[in-house]
Amino acid sequence: MAKIRLISQMEMEGFAETVMDAEEAGALSFAEVQARSMASKLALGVDEVPVYFEQYHRLMEAGVPWRIAAFVAWASIPKDQRKPATQDEFAKQVLGLTSDRRIAEWRKAYPIDQMIADLQGEMLMQYRPGVFDAIGWGASQRDYKAAAQQRLFVELTRDMPNPKLHVEDNRAVADLEDLSDAELDALDGIAAKELLKKIRDAGAGDLAGMTDEELKSLETLHSIEEHYGNSSEHDE
Repeated sequence: MAKIRLISQMEMEGFAETVMDAEEAGALSFAEVQARSMASKLALGVDEVPVYFEQYHRLMEAGVPWRIAAFVAWASIPKDQRKPATQDEFAKQVLGLTSDRRIAEWRKAYPIDQMIADLQGEMLMQYRPGVFDAIGWGASQRDYKAAAQQRLFVELTRDMPNPKLHVEDNRAVADLEDLSDAELDALDGIAAKELLKKIRDAGAGDLAGMTDEELKSLETLHSIEEHYGNSSEHDE
């Protein structure tokens, strides 16, 4: 599963250690790697630097064997940007292999697909500043049409917490502490009961012994405060 985050140099180096024995460790000097890369470009008749070169260079600097670094970098970019277009062609024309069988063996034995997925997810991070800027700009417009953007903005900044956005990793209890009476009253019944289930599953006080049916029988949002208050007293 892809992780949408920046990949650290330490993680790259950890990956390099994992795959080091997949190729001839230390068999190629930097000059030899550069020569092979140039030979591949000439064989392909490509004048420009490949789209995946930046990722390839990052992996190489972390110590990843050059063939695996090249394949991971190539596979991490969108399919319509890959040159050559197929894995078999890449194996033969760039990596100097007779087929892509070696690549299949690597992918089976090492966490190569996970690194590819992580690099693909990391690409989304380049849009993060622009997305936040667009949300801020849209929310700052004095126009009723900007209401949705404004609500998203204050939810992201937690100026107006939305439990549906923040109920994760048993954080429902902590998030509930941030809600005022007015915000509790603004919750609909479904959201309230979902919070109660999260609190119960976290083992909070009296709620820990309640069944789903008992939770469904709760009619008012003030039940949240009552049960949460009881839970806090028991915890003390």
